[in-house]
Amino acid sequence: MNIVDMTIQELERRCSHLEMILARRDMYAEMIDWSAMTLQEREWDRWEYSFEIYTELWELENRLETLVERESWIPL
Repeated sequence: MNIVDMTIQELERRCSHLEMILARRDMYAEMIDWSAMTLQEREWDRWEYSFEIYTELWELENRLETLVERESWIPL
C-alpha cells in the first residue's frame, strides 16, 4: 500500500467520523427543550458548532477527491 492509499483511507475514516458526529448531534437536538433557551443560545447551538464540523467535512472531502483524482493520473 502506498502513501496515497494510506492518506485516502485516513481521510475517509475522518469523514466517516465527522458524519457520525453530525448524525448523533441531530439525534440529540431533537431531545433538547429549546424553549428553555434564549433565541441567541438556540441559534448558536443549532448552527455554530455544526457549521465548524460541516466546514471541516467539506475540506476533508475536497482533499480526498483531489487525492483520488491525482492517484488516477499516476502511472503504475
